[in-house]
Amino acid sequence: MAGKFEEIAGLPVDARPASAGSASARPDERRLPKLGDLRHGIGLRLLVFVLLFSSAVTLVLTAVQLYLDYRFDVGAIEQRLAEVERGYLNSLAEGLWQLDQKQLELQLKGIATLPEVSYAAVIESGNGGSPLMVATGAEGAGAVLRREIPIVYDDSGGRKEIGRFVVEASLAGVYQRLIESALVILVSQGAKTFLVSAFIVFVFYRLVGRHLFQIAHAVAGYNPWHPATPLTLNRGRRKQADELDRVVSAFNDLSASLQRSYGELKQANADLQRDVAARIAAEAALRDSEERFHDYAVAASDWFWETGPDHRITYLSPSVGLHGFDAGNFLGHLRWEMAVDREAEAEKWREHAALLERHAPFRGLTYRVRRPDGSLVYAETSGQPVFDDAGAFKGYRGVARDVTAFVDAEHALREARDQAEQASRAKSLFLANMSHELRTPLNAIIGLSEMIDGQVLGADHPKYREYAADISTSGKHLLRIINEVLDIAKIEAGKFVLEESETDLGALVEEVSRILALEAEKAELTLTTRVPPDLPRVRVDAGAIRRILFNLLSNALKFTPPQGAVLLSIARNEAGIEIVVSDTGIGIAKDDLPKLMQPFTQVEGAYQRRYRGTGLGLAIVRALVELHGGTMALESNPGRGTRVRVMLPASRILQPRD
Repeated sequence: MAGKFEEIAGLPVDARPASAGSASARPDERRLPKLGDLRHGIGLRLLVFVLLFSSAVTLVLTAVQLYLDYRFDVGAIEQRLAEVERGYLNSLAEGLWQLDQKQLELQLKGIATLPEVSYAAVIESGNGGSPLMVATGAEGAGAVLRREIPIVYDDSGGRKEIGRFVVEASLAGVYQRLIESALVILVSQGAKTFLVSAFIVFVFYRLVGRHLFQIAHAVAGYNPWHPATPLTLNRGRRKQADELDRVVSAFNDLSASLQRSYGELKQANADLQRDVAARIAAEAALRDSEERFHDYAVAASDWFWETGPDHRITYLSPSVGLHGFDAGNFLGHLRWEMAVDREAEAEKWREHAALLERHAPFRGLTYRVRRPDGSLVYAETSGQPVFDDAGAFKGYRGVARDVTAFVDAEHALREARDQAEQASRAKSLFLANMSHELRTPLNAIIGLSEMIDGQVLGADHPKYREYAADISTSGKHLLRIINEVLDIAKIEAGKFVLEESETDLGALVEEVSRILALEAEKAELTLTTRVPPDLPRVRVDAGAIRRILFNLLSNALKFTPPQGAVLLSIARNEAGIEIVVSDTGIGIAKDDLPKLMQPFTQVEGAYQRRYRGTGLGLAIVRALVELHGGTMALESNPGRGTRVRVMLPASRILQPRD
């Protein structure tokens, strides 16, 4: 019986495994590699490659360094020869003119004592057949740099060439230094390269090589009939598994799986012997199983399903039970019969049915399903058509997952967004109603205070007249705040309507700057405006733009210390019309900049304590700019001032009339 089993398993009868006690059946997987094992290993090849590459890099870098040193030394010699020319040429010309041979010899000997100078000579020209020649050193001794310089003398007859000055510098010292440098570099770099390479090989062997050898030895000696203990690496415990740990884990899992498979194979041996056809069928089933799970991996993961050519479910993976479903209730049914939203979303299902008729793949089909306990969940499924070798359609294989939490979160987010919009509209309506309710009594208070000041009180009551004026001023300030709140409410509610007209921005700038000039003068500030004369007219709400300019300039004046400056400039560019208000004021911290354009936001500052505002100025400016389709940006540094940029789009620019 055992012989038959081994024959079916693909093993000859005479190739049975060794006994449990034999050395070949239970190799020692902890045996360390010997020198002969390492001689053909990765470590030796790694060492050779590192040495070759490092040597090549070292040779290239050494050649570059020697070349640079050579150029440097030759440059130094050429510079020294140039200094000799500048320092000695005039005196040599004087000595040659006077034919003072001793003076020339002394000078040439001095030149010859200079570093690297091997030969120096003065040769007279134009003296018939016996020209004067004074030289020192050996001419043309080895590799030299030679320079011949004409000697010119100035006399009453003008400049004339009276001879030549020849000087040579030897390169022997340069070559000697280069050789010494090359030896030092090569020896030091070679030693460093060898040490680094050896260290790399040691680290590779320590961290990887010895463990790979241990794994290979364990795999080579694995015997499924007599399994050894699970493989473990001879190293310390690690907090997180690395690649080697995963290889060992995979090997141990494979070993355990093989043991289980071996037990099952022994159990099924009697059935396998009855019919060879059963083996062929099992192999075919195995191939189908591999193809099936490959398609599952392509589609996704959660629970797997399979349908036949009639789209009836033929398979559901056991994991469907984890989601509260009984696979038996769906087998043999059409896949879409489990959906409860077929009537509510009929168009979606018609499109899906057309796709199935085309045998096309699909992804992300979401529908509602009822569990056996009556609860409804959202499922998302994807499918891949399956064809046989002849190209005939066999059905679909796919994957599905429970997306109830995602859909519920999406619905909750949509509801929260709707509630936030309703709250915003309610707030805007409340602010508008409150503004309307407060404006009537405030107008009465302002009117009565002005009447008391002008008609009831006379010149004999200056104190009470001052009180009445304060009441009127405070009432007007409060009324201005209410108007700003009302404007904010209208803008947020989308009820603020721009009254657009053809507008001259230069005229608006002149008007606003004239109004604020007195305030700037009282505050000892310089208010400057820059408007190009060819600035085109724009189509905007003139009142809104006037308000924008007034609020920006007022803020700049309030937050700028005395002797400071405020600048308003307008320019046209490709994007449109740019309005910039900059000051030399106290500036604003970077973290506070995003808050300033929000309603009712104030940032503490050194000068703001003198000007407690409403926190609505920049919020209204931003809202009005955005109503015009523009943008607004703030730039500021504490102690260095603030710059506000407003950009009106190019669509607001009017074309000049013919």
